[in-house]
Amino acid sequence: MDTSKEKICHILQFFFDKGENASQAAENVNSVYGPDTVTANKIDRLKEAIVQKRPALVNRRGIVFHQDNARPHTSIVTRQKLRELDWEVLMYPPYSPDLTSSDYHLFLSMANDFAGEKFALREACENRLSQFFANRDEGFYERGIMELPSKWQQVIELNDAYLT
Repeated sequence: MDTSKEKICHILQFFFDKGENASQAAENVNSVYGPDTVTANKIDRLKEAIVQKRPALVNRRGIVFHQDNARPHTSIVTRQKLRELDWEVLMYPPYSPDLTSSDYHLFLSMANDFAGEKFALREACENRLSQFFANRDEGFYERGIMELPSKWQQVIELNDAYLT
């Protein structure tokens, strides 16, 4: 699989343009290209790119980095780099399908859409996935994200219990 720096940068930029933060973009890239594809040195370059291309994000009150549990983000080197840059780190909560929009929104929708389908060939599955994503309007993803605050509130009201 092609993991050239230029390609990874383009992929990261794609996710940033879609509104994802650095952590989400890195998680997406690392899930496809391997756990060490986006690391601390890439965070340095990311910071420079943000300063150059989106200074309003830097000049507000600093950068807020939404920490996930991916190995590159929890490594000592990465944590030191984030402290050095004085970025506020929002820790990622323990995994909860109730709070992961991809689980309760995207995958639930996929499960309903794909109910009973079986694929004999990988290409058939890939084509069906492409069709699924092509048929979703931009509002589909926004709705999943916008449901997060109410999910969080439900968890608070249930004293951190899983939602049923």
